[in-house]
Amino acid sequence: MPSVVWFIAVACGHISFWIVIFNVVHATPFPCRVVRVLERVCIAIAVAPLVVSPWISRMFAEVLPPPPLGVLAVLAYAELARRICFWIARRFVDDRPAEFEVVARDRTADYVGEGKLIRLLSPIPGNQSDRIEANRKTLQLDRWSDGWGDLSIVHASDLHLSGRIARPFYEMVVARTMALRGDVIIISGDIVESQSCVAWVRETLGQLSAPLGVYYLLGNHDVRMRPTEELRELLDSIGWIDVGGKTVEVDQGPAPFVIFGNERPWFPDLPSPPDPDDRLRIGVVHTPDQHRWAMREHADLILAGHTHGGQIRIPILGPLICPSLYDVWFASGVFQRGGATMHVSRGVAAFHPIRLWCSPEVTRIELCRRGAT
Repeated sequence: MPSVVWFIAVACGHISFWIVIFNVVHATPFPCRVVRVLERVCIAIAVAPLVVSPWISRMFAEVLPPPPLGVLAVLAYAELARRICFWIARRFVDDRPAEFEVVARDRTADYVGEGKLIRLLSPIPGNQSDRIEANRKTLQLDRWSDGWGDLSIVHASDLHLSGRIARPFYEMVVARTMALRGDVIIISGDIVESQSCVAWVRETLGQLSAPLGVYYLLGNHDVRMRPTEELRELLDSIGWIDVGGKTVEVDQGPAPFVIFGNERPWFPDLPSPPDPDDRLRIGVVHTPDQHRWAMREHADLILAGHTHGGQIRIPILGPLICPSLYDVWFASGVFQRGGATMHVSRGVAAFHPIRLWCSPEVTRIELCRRGAT
């Protein structure tokens, strides 16, 4: 029996290590083809112990296993211990307290697009990819000017118009986003990734509007729309405002703000925000890995996506897969980093519509001073 327990511990540690590598691969600017190859390599190496498990079990039955296996076992134990400590720490510090309310949950029966794989995935029990959850969160900021009034931001991310999810789903998402009635709408990347969906844009995303504007930047999946300049021109033509590598200053509304966007590591340009003044500073990034940059630019609020909330959240364990250099730490939720508050969206869709216990979301963020009730 002890050998079986040891084997399970080693297998879990081994798989955990390769999940971390898998996550890091998806956080890099490698071309899509390279990422696909590397992810298959990670999966193959991760499941290898399951294939040779009888042999490994016999090795563990020995009093003293061979040195190479002993070294690998120690490394696997260390990774499993790290994962357990990581899980405990995240349970205590993830999702810094904020007023939270689920406003509505909508779903559509006609959301699946084309592809045999998609039709195979969609009926899986627990798959929530056919719905959209509208949330309201009240975030308290460290820096708040007495001259600022109430400002609401609707944050959405990772729309992934690819044709794999049908147009009625996006029509539902747009309707729910508009119903949140934000002063500003901000889309933090991965918008369109297939030419087949370009024709949808005006009749779906083109219906989004807000008193102070709709702002966007691009993400890693938008790179597939080469040249990306044409995608930017399309989104600009429906009235959206590009903040990818740019800074926009808005001196009207209840709280004048500066919004600046970072699309790294997939696009090289960085904005040059003005020096801090009495305006709210909003940093938009596609991946939460760029939060340190936003902090250096004195952002009060950071908006990110890319992680899809992990896309599959195992009960008790939470998410395991998350395309980030920080593993699953920033999978979704609200985080306090220095003087900045970061909101990481679970996103609207994904290339593969599989969302086990991790529903898509759009969020209305209401801002106030820290300590306000």
